[in-house]
Amino acid sequence: PGRVKTIMPYGAFVDIGGIDGLLHVSDMSHSRVTDPNEVVKVGQNVTVKVLKIEKGGSRISLGMKQLEANPWDAAATKFKKGDTVKGKITSLQKFGAFIEVAPGVEALIPISELTWKKRVMHPSEVVQLKQEVEVQVMDLDPVRRRMSVSLKAIEGDPWIGVERRYGVGAMVPGKVTRVVDFGAFVEIEPGVEGLV
Repeated sequence: PGRVKTIMPYGAFVDIGGIDGLLHVSDMSHSRVTDPNEVVKVGQNVTVKVLKIEKGGSRISLGMKQLEANPWDAAATKFKKGDTVKGKITSLQKFGAFIEVAPGVEALIPISELTWKKRVMHPSEVVQLKQEVEVQVMDLDPVRRRMSVSLKAIEGDPWIGVERRYGVGAMVPGKVTRVVDFGAFVEIEPGVEGLV
């Protein structure tokens, strides 16, 4: 048992019987925590686990999430490839967006799996932080705590049925999206380009 003394951007100092230990923000919860004030308050009584003691007892690392079941242990039975799940966007990176699909379980939406409709240079072109979206599970590795999901799988592949919508010889309007040495790419609907 301990009592929260002070809160800093990187965590909270907890008095565990006359000695202060650091409860780092990454050890507060299995879910991503950006603001320690969302988890603990000054004066709050908490139960923590001593994780590490360094420098003769002058630096003590504490944890709260270590006292809870790891949500990834249940992920193997809860999620299967092809499942549709909802979650909130928690982080945007150059290579994709992270989404929390269950408390403490984050999955990656690779940048290539965000949308069929356009080339994406950064995930913020398609999704925003804290936005709730529906995704489809592509791959799951509970041992390595990794899951990849697809947002564009929910949209549906615009190429399916394209031969019924556009016959050979049909006149269709389009927008030039790229000009290359061997011609030009023309978008005839979001996600469907043809080469002239």
